[in-house]
Amino acid sequence: MDFFNDVLGIETNKSDLSDEQMEEYRMTSSFKMKEIARLRKVFLEATKGNEEMNKDIFIEFPCIVSNPLKERIAFCFGYTDNHLDLDFREFLEGVSAFNSIGRVNQKLKLAFKIQDFDGDNVISRDDLKHYISIITANTLNEKDLNTLVMNVMKETSSDPNNMSISLADFQRVVIKTDFQSKLQLQF
Repeated sequence: MDFFNDVLGIETNKSDLSDEQMEEYRMTSSFKMKEIARLRKVFLEATKGNEEMNKDIFIEFPCIVSNPLKERIAFCFGYTDNHLDLDFREFLEGVSAFNSIGRVNQKLKLAFKIQDFDGDNVISRDDLKHYISIITANTLNEKDLNTLVMNVMKETSSDPNNMSISLADFQRVVIKTDFQSKLQLQF
């Protein structure tokens, strides 16, 4: 029994992180110290004690490996062609973005970013087609895929030509769903 934590409700730092680091991570992630310490342990076990995690290790996490959007998830964590490794802070910020309750706008932007493949701040027909192809494992024929994309654009886009979905369009539609509970990663 941890007297301070269990009896008094006072969190104590039980990790290799300094108290200052722990407090900084707590403030930026909204996780409690116990969860930060657990995630630090997960990070260090995955990297075999290294302070940086490469994308290959990241993608092998059980909550990532079988996800058809694993490349997009890695991108949302910060992996790019020029940024090949994440430190613990970046990892923690990524986990927080996916898992923090109450950060609706942050999660909406994250869900949008997953689908904006070309990074132009709109979901184009090509972005949507690419996204649907990935999540359906390319099981739709071209005609059905194009019909689905056209219907989604008609229902979602405020663009008079139905050529793109803005963040505002996306938010208007997705906020009505239970997207927050589905956009989580269990490390």
